[in-house]
Amino acid sequence: MSRKKDKPTKKQLLLRPVLYPALIFIAAILFVCTIFWFRDAGKASEQMINSLSKFYLEEIAERNVRTIASKIEQITDQINKAVSELNEEYLKDEKSVKSYISLMQNLNGLDIFALADENGIVYTADSTLSGTSRFGIPSEEINDTAVYSIKNYDTETMLVIAVPVVQPETAGIHIVSCFTALNVESIMSAEQLQNNENKIYCRMFDREGNNLLYISGEYPQGKNLFDIYETSADFASGYSFEKLKNDWENGQDGYAVYSTESAGATYLYYKAIPDTDWFITSLMRENNINKVVKSGSEDLLNSSIIMLIVVSVSLIIFFLYIIISVQKIRKNQNDIEQMKIVGALSNNYSDIFLTDPLHDKSSTMKEHGNLHTEWNSKFRSYNDSWSRYIEKYVIEEDRKMVLHNIKADIITDKLKNSDEFTFNYRISNNDELHHVQVKFVRLPGEKDRLITGFRYIDVQVKAEEARHKVLQDALDAAQHANRAKTVFLNNMSHDIRTPMNAVIGYTTLAQANTDDKEKVSDYLSKIQISSTHLLSLINDVLDMSRIESGQLNIVEKKVHLPDVVKDLCSIIQADVDSKQLEFHAETVDMVNEDVICDSLRLNQILLNILSNAIKFTKQGGKISFKVIQTSGAPIGFAGYEFRIKDNGIGMSEDFRKHIFEAFTREQTSTVSGIQGTGLGMSITKSIVDIMGGKILVESQPGHGSEFIVELNFRINSEEQSPIKEDAPCSVNDKSMMQDNPDFSGKKLLVVEDNELNQEIAVEILHGLGFETDIAEDGAAAVEKVRTAADGEYDLILMDIQMPRMDGYEATRRIHALDDPKKASIPIIAMTANAFEEDKQAAFNAGMNGHIAKPIDLSKLKKTLYDALFR
Repeated sequence: MSRKKDKPTKKQLLLRPVLYPALIFIAAILFVCTIFWFRDAGKASEQMINSLSKFYLEEIAERNVRTIASKIEQITDQINKAVSELNEEYLKDEKSVKSYISLMQNLNGLDIFALADENGIVYTADSTLSGTSRFGIPSEEINDTAVYSIKNYDTETMLVIAVPVVQPETAGIHIVSCFTALNVESIMSAEQLQNNENKIYCRMFDREGNNLLYISGEYPQGKNLFDIYETSADFASGYSFEKLKNDWENGQDGYAVYSTESAGATYLYYKAIPDTDWFITSLMRENNINKVVKSGSEDLLNSSIIMLIVVSVSLIIFFLYIIISVQKIRKNQNDIEQMKIVGALSNNYSDIFLTDPLHDKSSTMKEHGNLHTEWNSKFRSYNDSWSRYIEKYVIEEDRKMVLHNIKADIITDKLKNSDEFTFNYRISNNDELHHVQVKFVRLPGEKDRLITGFRYIDVQVKAEEARHKVLQDALDAAQHANRAKTVFLNNMSHDIRTPMNAVIGYTTLAQANTDDKEKVSDYLSKIQISSTHLLSLINDVLDMSRIESGQLNIVEKKVHLPDVVKDLCSIIQADVDSKQLEFHAETVDMVNEDVICDSLRLNQILLNILSNAIKFTKQGGKISFKVIQTSGAPIGFAGYEFRIKDNGIGMSEDFRKHIFEAFTREQTSTVSGIQGTGLGMSITKSIVDIMGGKILVESQPGHGSEFIVELNFRINSEEQSPIKEDAPCSVNDKSMMQDNPDFSGKKLLVVEDNELNQEIAVEILHGLGFETDIAEDGAAAVEKVRTAADGEYDLILMDIQMPRMDGYEATRRIHALDDPKKASIPIIAMTANAFEEDKQAAFNAGMNGHIAKPIDLSKLKKTLYDALFR
């Protein structure tokens, strides 16, 4: 049975003419609103994507730049370390230089490692090249680390890292710089640079826009980047090709948005690589960012229109229901897609918020590394969120600063002239201290809304602290050097003036009493004592200066240790006798008497200690000197202890801790009248350290002191008498030479540029019976000898530092004369260049002997006697 249809009521009949047009009108309004809603949502999405793109592209570029800068710093450290190993052995000749280069190249894993000398010659492991210009290195000496970009023969761009080489003058090759040349792949390979996971394209260019790495992808190969942009790129409002090119020419970082006919809108960030002419770029296409979002928007819009028509025709209630559902789906899908972009663009940030400080709003987009999908609808108080966070995590010392920087007016002011505002602070989380950086970035086209990102910067802070420590250490060293300089000048002012006052004072007295020979003789004796002390002081200062500058060289030769002991005893015997001291020297368990060592420096160590023992031991006291061979030395070496003990005044415990510091003396009434510079023990300790040994001291006030020097020497296995140079005159030596040998009839050529020194030398030589002739410099000396009659000169006394031609060159030219008799005239250096290496340089130049200024008359007589009669 069928059911009868109900008739429409009167009310329904009245509403029908109004209802359908109303529904159609409502549907039309909803349709228009939907279109505008989609358009505004798309515009906001584009603004957010543009801001996030810059946010992330900058991080990618900075990360790549840090990687490259770290690589350059690492290679620079390797080169500096290699330079520190460079010594005279490696500089003897070209073969030695190449051997050193090959060794350092292999040790440091460098493809190219080279040295350049003062003449612009470049040495590599397998070749020698003329001219440094091909490597971009100036021929003159460089003073600091230099980084250059050059083109090699294959037009490949290379990066050259060069460091200066500071070395003493040598008879070999004089190196002024060390460098390595790296291609781009050695610094940052294409695989390291490229990251297509999120369609981010990174490249390296030089300042002219040339691509430095071949990587297939978004940049056309074989074309200049500037040529492409100038002809094909349409830059967005606020950006221009001229600004981009100007930034590159000036080495400035920047950001640009442009579009091309083939690729559409593109986001580009570029950053200069420090110390180079290169740029890193990071690029992302808009279609890679917005493709999903835009396609979803278009699909949903089309679906909404169809659904709107269907519902309008059928039932407005269902239409409204569908519209609401579609809006929710569209919003959720758009939020999800946007959060995917946020996640991709914020790998370095653990927390990101959409904030509006002016209106006290904050919404979480990413927290503790996790994305929030409903961030655009859930807002909370900006100020309350910061307050809870600061109270819970920020350390007390940083809270005031953080509270100030998060104020709306402060952020607004900071963003007036900048695209971003960042500051750093510290937090405490689970009793661990962390450094955090917060960055505020304004959304494009937005007045109040900001993207706020947080990231941990512990690694960067530690690196910065390490750099700061290096700078602080350098500052402390400089300040210490300044203080040491002040102490040095104060001490030298006093210690030099004291003997100088005696010299000047007694000279004045001698001039005033020329008729009283006894007084004049006494004054001259005191002048001699003061002059000797002044010379000792100058020698100590020069020795200390050479030690501190690293110029003190150890010259090892064959040495017979019992002779060292015998010579030391001879040197100090007069001082021991004058104070009536009981002195005893012995060797204990001496098996290896012949060793290889620097006898000059060993004598200096022991003589300094023995002189102090004599100086600080009262008359009638005791001094013992023992040389003991010890066990435990490495194979091929022998160990020795040199023990010097006295029963003198001793020293306090506090002073004993500082005895090896420069200019240190114990200020007591007992030693206040004893002359000294306070440098002797510092020099002694430094020489012992350079020789690889140890020095110990035991002492008590009033009971004396004992110094123990421990050294290892190479054993001399050759059974032959040791060769001793410039040893003190023994008894046998004196018996062979009379106290006043007869030099009459002998004629000397004195080569000296200083008139006062000429006069002193001539007077002394005339007093010994010599005839003399003067040459004012080396060039004049060579000419006098060349034109002299046969046998006119028996010997030449040669100064070293002179104008026009120095003594070394003059000696070489005289020995090269065609006349063999003139070429064989003995030449003795008489110079203020008194160091051991100066003496060796004189022998290397062909001289027959060496006399240091001021002139020691007894040594002068012996040297001239040996040269003329032996």
